[in-house]
Amino acid sequence: MKFIIGSEKVFTDFVDSISEDDKVALLSHNDLDGVAAVVFLEKILEARKLNVALIDFLSYGIGMFEKPTIEMKKKGITKVFLSDINADESDIIGFDKLRKDFD
Repeated sequence: MKFIIGSEKVFTDFVDSISEDDKVALLSHNDLDGVAAVVFLEKILEARKLNVALIDFLSYGIGMFEKPTIEMKKKGITKVFLSDINADESDIIGFDKLRKDFD
């Protein structure tokens, strides 16, 4: 998985790399701006006829990625969007494991 921060071009390139065969997960913080971010992402992906197979809202803390990682593996997720999550400070070990398993 590439950890992407940044520009509109990086975002659109990643979205463009998603095929109709991919299964996408949207993970976000469970606050208002996290929910809003997922709504926008879901609409963008739906407009491109891409498969959003999982949406999950997370609370900060150690182990925050454990449950979604298990669920994503069960569903065969191939692409993951993280929005409004400060993973580096909340659960860096879990984030590193997530990065190794998913694009």
